[in-house]
Amino acid sequence: MKLDALDSDGKIKSVSLFVDGKSVGTTKRTPYVFKWIARSLGMHRLRAVAVDNDNKQSESFRTVTIMEKVPPSVTLKQPLEGAMFKTQAEIAVSAQAFARTGKVNRVEYWVREHAFQMAPVKLAATAKTPPYKATIQGLEPGHYMLWAIAIDDHGASSQSLPVRVHVGMK
Repeated sequence: MKLDALDSDGKIKSVSLFVDGKSVGTTKRTPYVFKWIARSLGMHRLRAVAVDNDNKQSESFRTVTIMEKVPPSVTLKQPLEGAMFKTQAEIAVSAQAFARTGKVNRVEYWVREHAFQMAPVKLAATAKTPPYKATIQGLEPGHYMLWAIAIDDHGASSQSLPVRVHVGMK
């Protein structure tokens, strides 16, 4: 874990890191790097203490959550927000996905009509290998929300931010 510390009117003498009230260590040299291995799942409170050459202290706090199974990450790359397509056109979709633990099994592409919040959600395409490209076909004219869901080999999943697309250009 790397920490940064700055002093506007002098220099940093030392930086210390505490996790859940227990000292992880103190260093006097940049970069301020600490080795901390989380031994338990759940939330942990981190506190960094910087001391300058005038012995003035400054503290910074963060909370981190250690999870057993971290869900995969997914970002929809194509199509872009507001893209317009001809009726019955093949719509190319792609996503970037990775799993911190395990591997990504598949990326699913879902659509629903944008105008109706209660419109049915439809699985439109699936890609099983990187770069997770597929095509969506057969959308009737209208406005749609489209998003990707990555599913890993543990069954964990996460969803990309949706984009709006328009089908019906001549």
